[in-house]
Order: sequence, then C-alpha cells, then structure tokens
Amino acid sequence: MACLVAATLTVGARAQGLEQRPWCGTDLSSETTRKALAAYVRARDAGLLDVARKTQTPPVIGEVRSFNVLDGTDLNTASWRPRDFELVDIADHYYQWVDVAEWATMTAQKKDLVRSLDGPMETAAPAGAFREGFGIIDNDLYLFGNLPDFDDDGGLVDILMYDIEPGNNENGSTVGFVHSVDLWPDAEPGVGNQRLVLYLDAKEGTSSLGLLAGVAAHELTHLIHNGYGGDESFNMEGLAEYGMLANGYFWRGTSYLSEVEEMSLPLFTWRQDLLDYERASLFFGYLADRIGPEATGSIVRENNIGWNAVKDALGKIPGAPSFLQVVGDLHTANAVNDATLAAEFSHVPLHRAGVQALLPAPVDGSSTTMTSASGVPVEGGSVRYGSWRDVRDFSFRFWLASTDPVDVARFNGRMRARLVLYRADGGREWHDLLPSSTPTTFEGEYDSAILVLYNGSGAINYLPLVEYEATWQALSTDAEPVIELPAEAVLSPAYPNPFNPTTVVPFSLPVPGVARLRAFDVLGRHVATLVDGFRPAGPQSILLDASGLAGGTYLLVLEAGGVTRTRTVTYLP
Repeated sequence: MACLVAATLTVGARAQGLEQRPWCGTDLSSETTRKALAAYVRARDAGLLDVARKTQTPPVIGEVRSFNVLDGTDLNTASWRPRDFELVDIADHYYQWVDVAEWATMTAQKKDLVRSLDGPMETAAPAGAFREGFGIIDNDLYLFGNLPDFDDDGGLVDILMYDIEPGNNENGSTVGFVHSVDLWPDAEPGVGNQRLVLYLDAKEGTSSLGLLAGVAAHELTHLIHNGYGGDESFNMEGLAEYGMLANGYFWRGTSYLSEVEEMSLPLFTWRQDLLDYERASLFFGYLADRIGPEATGSIVRENNIGWNAVKDALGKIPGAPSFLQVVGDLHTANAVNDATLAAEFSHVPLHRAGVQALLPAPVDGSSTTMTSASGVPVEGGSVRYGSWRDVRDFSFRFWLASTDPVDVARFNGRMRARLVLYRADGGREWHDLLPSSTPTTFEGEYDSAILVLYNGSGAINYLPLVEYEATWQALSTDAEPVIELPAEAVLSPAYPNPFNPTTVVPFSLPVPGVARLRAFDVLGRHVATLVDGFRPAGPQSILLDASGLAGGTYLLVLEAGGVTRTRTVTYLP
C-alpha cells in the first residue's frame, strides 16, 4: 500500500503533528498486482495494446458515467463496485470526474478548489519544482517516462474523486491511489476499469490544493511506473515521493534518524510503515542531488528492480558515484550535514537543512583510551555510528567476525568505515577505511571523531557481523564553563531581521532530545525544515537561507520537549 502524509497547511495542525498521519492507497506487491502487471507487460510486448479501443465518444462537462471503484471503509478489504461520476473538468492530459453524490453536496468553494487542480497539474507546479513553468504532469512525464500504452480515450487519464474510505476520517483515510488491475487486459468484468485511472479522495484529499496536487504527483508517478512493469516497494514509493519533491512539495520529515534501530535496518526495508516513507524519500531526494533529476527518474525505466535498478542507473552515468559511495555519503550527510566538509556530505535543499542523525553519546577520551565492539550487525545499506571526543593520535580498525573465506570475500567488497575528524586547531578531515586487522593511526589532537560504519550493498539476505577497535592517547582538557540551561525550549529572535538572504536563528533546549524547527509563509504553507532530529541541550543556532523564496514575512516554529515556540522573520530580497 502506498502511504502518503496529509500536508495540512496550517501551523497549528503541523504543531500538533497531524502531518504524520498515514494515508494509504496503492497496492504495490500483492499477488493481484503482480499478475495484473505481468499480464499487461506480456500484452504490450506482444503488440496487443497498439490499437486504441474506442468504446465511447469523448465526454462533455456535466456528463455522468459509471466507473468501478473500491468501495468500503477499509481499502484493504474493499470490493469493486460501480459508482456514478460527473465530469467537472477537461484538461489537456486528463478528465476530472467527481462522485455524483459528493459533487451535489460540495460547497461552491470546495468545487472551485477541485476544478483548480488543472493549475498545478497542467500549467505550473509550485515554486521549488525542478522545472519552472511546467505542470506536474509534464514534469512527471519528462522525468519518469511515458504513461502506460493502455486506454480507450487517446491516453488521457481519468481522475476519479470520491470518499475512498468513508468513516475513517478521524484516523486518516486514503487520499490517493492507482490500481494495477486498471491495466489488466484480462480483468474480470466489474473489476477495475481498463483505463488510465488516478483515484483521489474527495473529502480529506480536498483540504487544500497543495495536498490534492501533491498526492496527484505521487500517484501519477506510480501510474507511469506501472507501465514499465513496476518494481519493489522501496523504489516504487521512493520514486513517487521524489515525484512530489521534484514538483515542489516537501512533506516528509526524517524522524527515523532519531531512532537507532531504524537506522540499523536494511536501507531497502519495506513494512508499510511511515518511517519507511521517510527513509525512501530522503534516499531518492539525496540521490537526485548527486546525479540530477533526469538520471534519478530514469530508474523507473530500468529493467532490473530494487537496489540493482539504482546500481544499474548509476553505472550508465559517466563519472557518477557507485552505489556503495552513495550509501556511505548519504549516511555521512545524515551524521554531519556539512557542505563545508564536502559537498556530498550535506543535504542541498533548504527543507533538509536541519537533517541530522542521532549519534551515540561520545566516549570521553580524557577518561579512557580504548573502546571496542564485537558482533555488530550491519544490514545491507544500513549504518552504525560511533563518536569520541578529546582524543590524541586516534587509531581505528575493523574486521569481519566470521573466518569463512567466502564471507570475508563478500564482506570486504561491501563494508566500509569512514572517520570524520574535527581537529583541536579547527581543521577538519575525513578518511575511508577498508576492513583490516592492522589499525590506521591519525596523529594529532581532535576535539571529536565520528565513525560512519556502513554496508554499501542494498542486499537484505546477507548480514555481516562486524568487530572494531579504537585506541588513542588521553587528551586533557581545561574545565569548560557551566552553561545555564533553560527550563523549557527557547526560540530567540533571529539576527539580522529583516535579512537578505540569510539570518541566524538561535534556540536553546533544556535537555537533549528531538527538536523540530520549521518555517511557514503567511498562508501557513511549510517552506523549510531547519532542524528535524536529535539535538543536544543548551544554546545553539541554525542558519536560515531564504534564497529562492519570495520576499515577505515568515513564521518560525520550534517544537521540543512538548512545547511550541514561534517567531517571525522578514526576508527583503
């Protein structure tokens, strides 16, 4: 099932965490899905879909037709039933139909919102889209490929809007989906529609135009992906998430980076969990920063599936990083998010400026001179972090616990360790290490050392157990001044304010913990995430770079320790 997140465009709703409610739809991996897509691909390759099946004349506004839809309070158990829909809009790429009963009870304002979908879909996606001046549909087709060659109306998509899961409004119901049986040439009568159909919710899905269009961008990517035979869930959902991101919709947080167990799971894990969507969204967004939107979109068209599809796409790009490099650089960016260390060790978009993984509490190098670990599982594509402070002449080695030569050979090709070292004199450096029984020593004094231990494979059927050892000389430090901590989270005034184009946003936390600092425009639309993850106690600050944003006043919202603090800033370009 494809889970989306409701992009409630009010600051109050976001402060209450409502955007984290799951809204599930597209069936990606059931037996029915696999059969339907396999049958479609066979028919397509045999040339049986080349002749358009003109069974009906083109519709006109106000016309009512019957379509089959999944009808029930739970989409997982819903059955296909016919329902009447009224045509409310005809666009260049789609027909827009709304359930007759829903349309009759909609307010005029809601009807205007529904019909205004053609703005972002056909004319121009919002600010932040990778191609300005183009609509979502043209952008998705440009990035991901063609729509399936299967329809009876010349390739137009039928957008069907109805209350997909009535009765689930309190806990979050489905806001959008596509279904593979719509492409199944041999589907039973009454099952699916044998047309290009995109299903959108007529209730929660119409809470804002941003939500409606963002969901449409996500599901349209699924529809295109289905036309190429589909893929494993991580790729299907991650690329659909990128379909939203590339069109200017930034919905996903990175709360999974605050949970050690989540970061230690295989990268391509898929459990239908909201955290899986965060992981997939971050991965494909980061990948697009590295290799570009077009190369990222080409993964949809790869013959391979899963991490092998990503690896194959990377292999076709001259000078592109390997899959192993991308995994290591992603985990490093999650740990330090610092472009001044290396461009690939940061997240480029403004809404990812505050991404930071939860690192273990640093080992105090002034009180001990060695740490070791044994039997550490490092799943495919996952990471284990380590941290030290106040060390001199730092030495490190790691190796495989197994002595089986086959295991060792496979392991040595996949496992890497990266050390990011912050020197006492202010310098910074990083080093990549291979498995070895011999330690590598880095001479000098270091304020801190961060270990990024990762498995550079996407495979989830092989689990190496790792051992490592770090040694150093004790580094004495002068007593640091005692910092007075606030009783609750504090968001201080930004400086300068007004600003152009950057300003420093100071804040302070009473205890270490997860904090979120986000920016919204005056309409309550989320425009940037500055902080989203575990932060230390005490005073700290983050840079807000408004380059690319429109001039005006923005609201900063800090959420930490169960309290919410707000400040306004004004950008004068």
